[in-house]
Amino acid sequence: MFPALSMDSSLSLINFLPSRELANTLMHEYWLRVHPLARVVHRMSFERQFLQFWQAVSSGYEPKFSIQALVFAVLFSAAVSMPEDLIRTRTGREKDGLVKNLQTAVEYALSRANFLRTVKTETIQAFCAYLVRTLALW
Repeated sequence: MFPALSMDSSLSLINFLPSRELANTLMHEYWLRVHPLARVVHRMSFERQFLQFWQAVSSGYEPKFSIQALVFAVLFSAAVSMPEDLIRTRTGREKDGLVKNLQTAVEYALSRANFLRTVKTETIQAFCAYLVRTLALW
């Protein structure tokens, strides 16, 4: 489904994961810039999932693919919605590089979550968030 993404089995979450500090910054921006316009997740439920995601990562476990897809989709949405100068100021990174990394992460996680055949709510939410923000890039 994502032709630019080679399904390299040696890739993992760690290849794309931003620092926890950067992820928290992006989450703050998501709630300010994206969530009011495109409510793809229930805030309290997602905040709990986000915490569980980071607990799993810090414990050395790989979170469920559906949760990976949702977390990366939300982070991607936040990065796309932010002005370039704000990203540079807040993160010290260029917007294009951050967006590309997170887009690849979402696509990889969606593929691993089998989004075309899924019945998991988190995977469907991730795909919807990905589509909404990808359309914004056009």
